[in-house]
Amino acid sequence: MDGKTTVLIADGEKNDRKLLRDILADDYDIIEASNGKEAVEFLQAENNFAAVILELTMPVMDGYDVLKSRMQDEEMRSIPFLVVTHNKEEIFEVNALKLGADDFIRKPFKKEILQIRLANLLEKESLQPRSEKLDELTGFLRRNSFYHAMRTELAEHPKDKFDVLAMDVVHFSLINDTYGTEEGDKLLVYLSGVIKKHLQDDIVCGARIYADKFLFLVKRNMEYTEVLKRFSEKHFAKYTLDSKIHIKFGIYEIAGSKADVSAMCDKAIAAIYIAKEHFNMDFAYYNDSMHERHRVEQQIADEMDDALQAEQFVVYFQPKYDIDHDCIIGAEALVRWKHPSKGLIMPDEFIPLFERNGFISELDSYIWEKTAKQLSIWQTEGKLVVPVSVNVSRQDINVLDVEDK
Repeated sequence: MDGKTTVLIADGEKNDRKLLRDILADDYDIIEASNGKEAVEFLQAENNFAAVILELTMPVMDGYDVLKSRMQDEEMRSIPFLVVTHNKEEIFEVNALKLGADDFIRKPFKKEILQIRLANLLEKESLQPRSEKLDELTGFLRRNSFYHAMRTELAEHPKDKFDVLAMDVVHFSLINDTYGTEEGDKLLVYLSGVIKKHLQDDIVCGARIYADKFLFLVKRNMEYTEVLKRFSEKHFAKYTLDSKIHIKFGIYEIAGSKADVSAMCDKAIAAIYIAKEHFNMDFAYYNDSMHERHRVEQQIADEMDDALQAEQFVVYFQPKYDIDHDCIIGAEALVRWKHPSKGLIMPDEFIPLFERNGFISELDSYIWEKTAKQLSIWQTEGKLVVPVSVNVSRQDINVLDVEDK
């Protein structure tokens, strides 16, 4: 990406996608989706799309289903959608507009008309009332508005030095589960107020992008890290909750204004995970080693669902032996990932990642099921059956259907 506005083209026809790309590539960065499901996945990921050009007729998930998904997602609703289709009947336009499409154009279309329609949508979005661009709870920007503000600031001040600061409340979901979402909201409001007060001279713009994740574009000032440390130590030690509140920060030093702003933010967020691995570390800077680690972890995350379906996770049973009575008295279920090309992957390489992205609950359920089946087989074969312990992630305590597993 070269810093231009990014547009998603979702169209099942390869030639039509190429035509749209040829028309728009001089003015926009283009991402392509060949079906509706892929389009929704792009939109739900941490990508920065200024607009979507959506064909109604697509495989896997059609354009109507994409529009329905958009209606249920606050972030997707903030992105303008231009619907295009070969269908001539008026009902297609009516139905698309009913589902929230911002504009509609039929194929074949003139190049100039498409360009003007898209430009008008982007201008309309940029002129939205400020209240529609803000997170109602904290008063910070929403994600896409933050990306826009960040891109503008970097373009207007190319010689200035900036950092992306990411902030996360450790185990925020546990706070919501323990004290209720109302108390969680109060914590976020308090957090926002303290940040605004103590970093007001450094913050250029800020956003709340998830429940407890914040992003800030800050002027590079080495003293602000000391402010962050004092902020963590003082202001949350006295916050009125029985549980101690921990805040972690990730920092990405921007080297140039041409890179994609969402990628910069991803790197700041990646640095948070390094800080989380060290109890006494309040913040961490993104570096090249994190890039390689992030790449490997992303590769693991991309493969985990398919690996579970293919039963690549293998359960081994480590015996517990009673030396005094010279017999096996139990076992512990241990998991390994038998990867088709990488061989045996040890749990320390994937368990921490699965705990962070929530996949650990599915893996634990899989291990419980495999262990129960193996005990049943041993029993049916008349073999010795002993108690088997299965490790449980702390996240499973908060899984609502844990009693069904």
